[in-house]
Amino acid sequence: MFDIENRSAPPIAKSDVLATHRVGTWQWDIVDDRVTCDVTNAGLLGLTQEEAKRGVRLERVMQAVHPDDRELFRTTTAPARQVAGTVDLVIRTAPAPGVIRHVNVRGRYEPDEYGVMARGYGLLIDLTSAPSVAAGTARAVPSASDDPVQLSAGLGPSDGRRQLHVPASYAARHGPA
Repeated sequence: MFDIENRSAPPIAKSDVLATHRVGTWQWDIVDDRVTCDVTNAGLLGLTQEEAKRGVRLERVMQAVHPDDRELFRTTTAPARQVAGTVDLVIRTAPAPGVIRHVNVRGRYEPDEYGVMARGYGLLIDLTSAPSVAAGTARAVPSASDDPVQLSAGLGPSDGRRQLHVPASYAARHGPA
């Protein structure tokens, strides 16, 4: 098995490997309301590289979520943000006028040592050109112990199997993901 940490071939950064597969990382400092992300996610969210590096408020990120998917995003992520859980859903983003990206949002929310919800972190996976999930359907997603993408991001184990939620409006307007 190839071990990316102990290789003798030319070095390849994890960020390069993730970007090659259209996977980007994000972090949200909930207390200070600062979302930071890598270059891959900057493109999916319509942020400049500078905005992605220094961080923006969550409301700025929400502007990039397709208007028909904003409520789904809010209602699906709310329980995870309230009780330190995980989220895994498919939404559309509109990073620029006339541009629509289909994105799998995966993340975990955690409290600080006092139990106050303090941070969120995870992945955005660009599904736009992938023949993946049929729109308007949900499917089980393996736990992190079975999912190399989540393991590589350090998301750790989850509560068994989770559901991947796809907005119904997605199928009506855009066909399969």
